[in-house]
This record gives sequence, C-alpha cells and structure tokens, in this order.
Amino acid sequence: MSHKSRQNHWRRISDSIGRKVPEVRRQEFPEILDYVIQVSSGTAHKMSRDVSIMRKIQDEAEIKREYARLKERFKDIEEEEVAFDAQGYEDYSSGYWDSDWVYEYEDPDGIGEIYEKAAGLVERCVNDGFYETALELFGLMEETEAWVSDDGEGFSIDLEEMENENLISINTRTLKKSVLYGAYKTARPEERPQVLYDYVTTPFFSDMKLEEILPMGKDDLPDLDAFMEAWIKFLSGKPGDRAGRLLREAVLFQKKGDELTDAALKTAASHPSCCLAVMEYFQERKDTGRQLLTEKKALGLIDKKYKIRGDIALKLAAALGEVKESREETGAVERTLLGYRNEFPRQSSFHEALREFGMPDLRKKAAARR
Repeated sequence: MSHKSRQNHWRRISDSIGRKVPEVRRQEFPEILDYVIQVSSGTAHKMSRDVSIMRKIQDEAEIKREYARLKERFKDIEEEEVAFDAQGYEDYSSGYWDSDWVYEYEDPDGIGEIYEKAAGLVERCVNDGFYETALELFGLMEETEAWVSDDGEGFSIDLEEMENENLISINTRTLKKSVLYGAYKTARPEERPQVLYDYVTTPFFSDMKLEEILPMGKDDLPDLDAFMEAWIKFLSGKPGDRAGRLLREAVLFQKKGDELTDAALKTAASHPSCCLAVMEYFQERKDTGRQLLTEKKALGLIDKKYKIRGDIALKLAAALGEVKESREETGAVERTLLGYRNEFPRQSSFHEALREFGMPDLRKKAAARR
C-alpha cells in the first residue's frame, strides 16, 4: 500500500468514527484522535526498546556461557590435558646440505577448533559492545601455549606458530582489528596511546596499521582527533624503527598541507625518517613549495650523524632543479648543492647529483671550497 493510499485509508476510518461521535463532542474528536495516536506511538517505542534490552540481556548470557566454556577448554590446553601430535623428519628438498627439520601435525583433540571458536567470540563481543570480555578472551588465546607430542618428547607452540603451521583457520586480520578496537574503547583517553602501543609493538600485531581499526565495531571511535594528536606526540618520544614507522603512518594519516610540514619538523630530531616520508608525500603530489620548505628546515634540525641528511639534500636539490627556469634559480640549485655537499653519504653521490642536474662544472667550485 502506497503512502497516499494509507493516508486515504486512515482518513476514511477517521471520518467513519467521527460520524458516530455525538455532535456535542465532535469538535473534540481530532484532539482525542491525536492523543490516541501519540499514546500508541509511545507504547510501540517502549515495546521496541524493551525488546532491544531483552535481546541485549540474552546476548550477554549467551556470551558469558560460551566464554566460560572456552575458558575451561583453554585450561585443558594449558594443563596439557589435550595436545597436538607431530612427526618430525628432515626435508632434503632444497638439497643435502640445506636440509630442514619439518613436522607433520595432527589435532586429535580439536585444539584448533577451540582457538577458532574463541576468535569468533572475540569478534562477536566487539560487535555487540562487550569489549572487556573480548580482551580477556584474546588474552587467553595469546598467553596459552599448546603442547605438541613428538614420539614421547615434545614442545610448545603459541598462537602465531599455530597460524604459521596452518593448525588454525582464523582470519587473524579481523581478530587483530577487533582486539585493537576493543582496547581503544575500554582505555581511558589519557591511557590510550600507551595501551595501543603495548599491543602494536608485539610480534603478533607488527603488521597492523592503527587506521585499520576505524571501520570496526558498531560505533565510531570517540575522541579520534584528540587521540591522534596525543598518539603523534607519544610516538615522537619513543625511540626505534617500530615507533618511527607508526609515527610516519600517523602523521600522513592525520595531517594535511601546512600541518603536515609542522608535524614533520616537530619529529625531525627524533625520527628523521618521518620527515623524509613527508617530503616524499609532497614530491608525489607535485607540491614543490611545501617540499622545499620542509627540506630546507629539516636539514637544520636533523643531527649530522644521520645519513638520511644526504637523502634529504638530494631531494632538495632535485626539487630546485625541477623548478629552475632562470639563471637566478639555477644559481640557487648550485648554492644548495655546494652548501650541502658534506651531507651526502658518499662523495660519489655528490658527483652523481651534479651530473643529474647537468652541472659537471660545479665540481671545480666544490673542490675550491674544501
């Protein structure tokens, strides 16, 4: 029935009822009808809300029962009540001198299914808003190692090793996203950077990018802009390549235009690779003005002990070479190459740059300045 048809239908019903109302009360009928409609609508809304609450309660009860069951099964795994069977042998397929010791596994006790059911429940918990339960269950998956029996001897394997040996069939990408989403939702705003960092710096999460968790869950992540600012600041103070990669990803994900330059320069001293990534970002988008500005300022901020200064000097000279259209701009390229010749990782790199920009005569000038 179309909307117009429904309107005509209810109008006929209303007119039919209205004609049966005593004439002295007929003027009040429209108000009475409106009141009935409002009450009916409110009742329907309340019934819908009650059904939603009941479903939530039922869902929670089912999750609790399944969690309790899986917790007992992980206890069986931990206490070696159940185990994998394996047969090891030397594999000479790569040659006699390059043999590898490999195993063929069997899973008579269904350990793989336990982990698979747990992964499914983690995802369900996140989708339904039971984030604490999701994290607790993943903790059991991550911490519990399964015993492998090999002709009376044996060894233990963890979640990542089970995946590598194809002993479990789990969408680990979805599992990782679900866990990170749950961790974000449960942590207090001031604790989120440290909590997320503790997860993503473990081997299991080493291939994850934080922005991958944005489409997860039924709700948008709260306070995302504030978190990204705190995340960038947090990573700027963390040493190491892993923190540097996370920082590059965060800066390029969060910032645009002049903000990107500012963020790169703020991290230049602690993570110069982030600065270089921003320059490459501008270079790919032919944003030569911002590229030149970032590169010139970065060289004054990055410690001379880093070889990356040579890469930046090359990019700076290349950018100037692309925009040179006059004698004055050509002179700017020459001055840049001469001024930063000591920044190149090798003297040969400097001479390669001279040839690349069509300035072989600049070698004499460079030699004269030594």
